[in-house]
Amino acid sequence: MYEAAVDHARAIAALLDGNLEAADASFARASAAYLERGWLLLAHELAWQWSRTGSPAASEALRAAVAFYETQGATWRLQWLAERRYAEVAGA
Repeated sequence: MYEAAVDHARAIAALLDGNLEAADASFARASAAYLERGWLLLAHELAWQWSRTGSPAASEALRAAVAFYETQGATWRLQWLAERRYAEVAGA
């Protein structure tokens, strides 16, 4: 868990520094660790941050997050993502 949290923090720092490649790699590691542990909400919550890298993996993570929120009936999060143009959301 500690390593996942460190990777998540490193991803944010790299994103703020404009190093999209490093951010993408750190987000990927953090997301994989969260998913491996079954922490779906945490993994999907970092997807919108990860999407700022513009990588194909980030786009796939965001699509998975939207599907997760739709399944959970989290319309508030879907609306939030749509309003901020992180994702195209049906009905939002």
